[in-house]
Amino acid sequence: MSDRHAISPYPLRMPPELRAALERASVVAGRSLHAEILAKLEAALQADRNAATAELVDAVSMQASLTLALARELEGIGLGADQRQALDSLVKFSRRLLDRLGE
Repeated sequence: MSDRHAISPYPLRMPPELRAALERASVVAGRSLHAEILAKLEAALQADRNAATAELVDAVSMQASLTLALARELEGIGLGADQRQALDSLVKFSRRLLDRLGE
């Protein structure tokens, strides 16, 4: 049995207009309707992953920026040696993150 037959078929109902649009797209792309549907689904999932990655990068960037802003605010406050060391480590880490993100 080939790999093709190991995948369970999934009957898919769709509006005729959607099927016609997918059939036209499959002709333009030079692939079967099945291959076109898979390509469109994979592209949609990749777009979702890209959007999620972009959101995560934005959140990390914001967190690093806030950490640096907080560190600037804490400059005038007398910190103990351990606190100063922890803050310096956070600042270095935040700067490296922002550098890697190109910010």
